[in-house]
Amino acid sequence: MNGCKGNPITIVITVNPSPQPVLEDGIICVQEATGTTYKNYLLDTGLSDSLYDFNWFKESVKISGASESTYEATAEGLYSVIATNTITSCVSQEVYAGNPKLSGLSLTTGVTDAFTPEATISVDVWEVQVFLVPIRR
Repeated sequence: MNGCKGNPITIVITVNPSPQPVLEDGIICVQEATGTTYKNYLLDTGLSDSLYDFNWFKESVKISGASESTYEATAEGLYSVIATNTITSCVSQEVYAGNPKLSGLSLTTGVTDAFTPEATISVDVWEVQVFLVPIRR
């Protein structure tokens, strides 16, 4: 080529896909009077702890100590995760999930046919308020 001499070489370039974590929105339950959470929500990336490193965020702030494939949300908010493949060092895009809270202001219960095979327990929650968090994807 243009008078240049040399030996051709072959270079192999491997393209690895970036991790693809998946999060689903969830609901936590909070006692309105005290603000106490009594039902948390487990966010799950669907990826393996042994193959990936994880960084979790709440409202764009890194959650200290949250480095596994799952994170248990104990408060409402916008959660996100970034996964890094430990072998290839490929990094995922940030993936988001909203976590609204559900608060019941009044609770009534009833039991019919107690201590029989046909026993039924009913629970009614009145004046339920759901607080939704905007989701970005």
